[in-house]
Amino acid sequence: MGKKRKEEVDGPSNDVCGGVSSPSFSLLLFALLLLHASVTTLKKKRKKVEGKIFSLKSDHGRGEMAVTSYDRGRVGSARVAAVGGSHPHATGWWAAYHWAVLGPCVAVVALVFAVAYVVRKCERARHGGRYSYSALEDDAAGERLEMERKVARGTTRDTSALAARSYLRGHQRYSLLEHLRDIGSRIDKNWFIIRDASVKTERLMTLQPYDEHCPIPMTHGTREALIELFQALHHPYIYPVLDVDFANISSHTYIVTIIPHNNKGTLKDLIYRSHWQDDWVEKYQQRSSGLPVGQVQRLGRQVLEALLFLQDRGFPPCGHLHSGNVVLQNGVARLSGVENTLLGLTSRIYPIIKRRLKDNRDAIDSVCFGHVLFEMCAGYELSSAHPTAKHLEDISSYPQVVQVLEYIFGNGDQYPSIEEILCLDFFRNLDLREMRAAPLPSQFQIRYSPMIRNILKEVRRFQKQRRRGKRGGGTASGGEGGGDTPTSSEASAGGAGVGEDSVPPSSAYNTPSASLAALSSPTSDVTPSPEVRKQAPRRAVHWGADGTLPCKGALFLCSLGFIL
Repeated sequence: MGKKRKEEVDGPSNDVCGGVSSPSFSLLLFALLLLHASVTTLKKKRKKVEGKIFSLKSDHGRGEMAVTSYDRGRVGSARVAAVGGSHPHATGWWAAYHWAVLGPCVAVVALVFAVAYVVRKCERARHGGRYSYSALEDDAAGERLEMERKVARGTTRDTSALAARSYLRGHQRYSLLEHLRDIGSRIDKNWFIIRDASVKTERLMTLQPYDEHCPIPMTHGTREALIELFQALHHPYIYPVLDVDFANISSHTYIVTIIPHNNKGTLKDLIYRSHWQDDWVEKYQQRSSGLPVGQVQRLGRQVLEALLFLQDRGFPPCGHLHSGNVVLQNGVARLSGVENTLLGLTSRIYPIIKRRLKDNRDAIDSVCFGHVLFEMCAGYELSSAHPTAKHLEDISSYPQVVQVLEYIFGNGDQYPSIEEILCLDFFRNLDLREMRAAPLPSQFQIRYSPMIRNILKEVRRFQKQRRRGKRGGGTASGGEGGGDTPTSSEASAGGAGVGEDSVPPSSAYNTPSASLAALSSPTSDVTPSPEVRKQAPRRAVHWGADGTLPCKGALFLCSLGFIL
C-alpha cells in the first residue's frame, strides 16, 4: 500500500515520535507539572527560611548569629546548638520542609520513567504490536484508492465474465476466446475476443451495464433501429459497429456491442508507442514525442471528414472524439465510439469544457478535435479547455498547427464549425484515396425510419437537458450516464477499435478524490482529473476520543520550556 505509518490501537497518533498514546502523554505532563510545583514551593520556602535565620539572635547576649546564605544553613544550626540556644524554625527545618526536597526528586524519577515509557511505545510502534494504518500523504491515499479499485475491478471482471459466457451460450454464432485485460479506464466495461462462426474471424465484444439514465429505451425495436442506424453510418473513416444487443442476465441488464477486431491499435497507442492489449494503467505512463507534421496533417483531415459525415447524416454532436477513439487501420484513421453518444455517456473532457461551451453545445466536436490535434504534436494530453501559452510553446516546432489551434481557441467561446476547420490551408490539397468510394451526400440518401428519427431526436433532447443541468430524456429516466463528472468518461480501447475516453495515467490517473462507491457506479471512471492527481502532501490529523488536540508534542515542549 505504499508509505504508511503504524499506530497503536490503544490511542490515536501524536506528534511525539508518531506513536505516543494518550496515557503516556498524560503521565509525562503530570510529572512535569509536579516538578514545576515542587521547585516553585521550594523557592518560596527557601526565601522564608533565609529571612528567619538572618533574624536569629543569641538568647544570652553572645552576639547575633546570622547566616548569609541558604547553603550555610548547617553551619548556622551548629552554632545555635553550640551556644545552647534553640529555635523551632532552625532545629525542625528538615521535619517541616523535607517534602520540598524530596518532591523534585520524585518528579525527576517520574519524568525519567515517563520518557522511558514513551521511548518504549515508539519502539513498539516501529517494530511490532497490534496496529491500525493511516496514510501519511495524499499519495498514500491514492494508493489506497487504487487498491479499492483493484478489488472492485476484480469483482466486476468476475461478474462480467460469467455474464459474457451466459450471453454467448444463447448465441451459437459466437464463441468466447479471451477475456482481455483492462485496456480501458471504465471500471464496469469489459472486453472480450470472440470468434464469429459465420465468417470464421475474430471480433471484439464489449459488455457494460445498462444505465438507467440512458436516453433510449431497452426494447427489441430499439435494437433493430440501432443496427439499421449503424449500417447507415458506413464510411471509410467511421469504424463500424457490427451488432448491438441488450441482455438480461442474473437480474442485471447489459449493453453488448460487437465490432471488428483490430490489432494495430489506436491513435493514442501510436502517440505513446504502446501496445493496445496492455493494461490501461501501464501503456500511457510516459510522455511521448509528437508525430511527423505530414502524418498529423493527414490523420487530422481524415478525422474531420468523419465528423463532417456524421453531421451530414443528422447525427447528434458526438462529444467522444479523442485519440483513444481513433482506430488506425492500414494507416487510415477511423472514428469509433459513436455508440457512446446514443447511450447518453459523457466523455472525460466534457466536465472541463462544458462551461466554455455554454449554449454552443454543437461546438464540442471542434473543441475535441483541437485537443486531439495538440496531443498528436505534443505527445501528451491537454488538461484544460484551451491550450495556454506554455502549451503552444511546447509545439513551437509545428507552426502551422499552432495557427490552427489559435483559429479554434483564439476567439473565446466562439468556436468554428467542423466545415470551417476543414477549409483551412493546413488540411487542404490532400489526396484521400479512401474518399473516392465514399457515400453520396445525405440529401441523396434514403431517409431514416421513424424509429431512428425518434432515437436521434431523443438523444438531442437529452443533450439539451444535460446542458441545462437537468437529468431526463427518452422513455427511460433521463440524465447522462454517470453525471457531468469526470467519472462518467470512458477509456481507450486500444487497438480493439472500441476506443473510449482516456487520459494517460501520468497526467490523470491517481485521484485521491473518489470513493469505492463512486468507482462502482455503472458509468464511473477510475481516474480522477489531472488537477487533483498530485496535491501537496499533508500529515494525517488525529483527534482523541476526549476531544484533545493532536499536537501534544507542542504542549510537551511548551511545558518543558516554561519550567526551564
